[in-house]
Amino acid sequence: MRRQNYQYGSVFANEIIQYINLRKLNGKYTAKTESILKDLDAYLIDINLTEKNLTTEVLAKWQKSRNVSSVTKHQDCAHIKGFCIYLSYFGMEMPIIEKPKFKSEYIPYIFSDEEIGRIILAADNCQVNRKLTRSSTIFPILLRILLGCGLRLGEGLKLHWENIDLKAGIIYIQNAKNGKSRIVPMDPSLTAILVEYRKFTQEKSICMNYLFESSYSTDAPMKNNTFWRWFSDVMQNAEVQFTRQNPSERGPCAHCLRHTFAHK
Repeated sequence: MRRQNYQYGSVFANEIIQYINLRKLNGKYTAKTESILKDLDAYLIDINLTEKNLTTEVLAKWQKSRNVSSVTKHQDCAHIKGFCIYLSYFGMEMPIIEKPKFKSEYIPYIFSDEEIGRIILAADNCQVNRKLTRSSTIFPILLRILLGCGLRLGEGLKLHWENIDLKAGIIYIQNAKNGKSRIVPMDPSLTAILVEYRKFTQEKSICMNYLFESSYSTDAPMKNNTFWRWFSDVMQNAEVQFTRQNPSERGPCAHCLRHTFAHK
């Protein structure tokens, strides 16, 4: 990962800066684009490219030099293509962007209906084996949202009450992966649980901003490591057992809740 104060220094430095600034002015998400173009810029410096001619051969050699997966290289081509199109507006020849072939071998763990039932029960009773805390109170609600709406863990942790429409039963996800936003409907049963949860938080004067507040701060979300401690305990208490049959199998994890939602 390149340092945040990286200074562009290749023959295309000005064009890269102008392209990124243009995307920002148009409200585009640029973090990923910046990361990729920093990598490209550093490579062009390393090979001492002095002519403003970004050829297919140069791009191919740069792709080959990158220590990232073929999946990442494939996905990053869209960002490079955008920059090359920008260069073409200045009369520069458009190189051919060849997407590396890849085959994803990732195998998610899909929870069975029986396992989901045991997981919910274990989460509702998680305070039995541990001291009653704010985390033990809010974790079962967070787990239900991840299971019932297919949210990414980070999306769930960052939820504010202003993102929730309890009357319409809708969650508004803003600035998620790649800067995208979306609307997620809730099952009426989940909406009803959130209505009661909202009453509880207001009575206790907790989680007034974030739905799932940190136990250590009133203006911060629950930390990832806090979630994983509870998640690990719940998986154990729910007796969710997993034996890896394939190196690509991930095993039970929070993201597999999202895959389970999509599979059902």
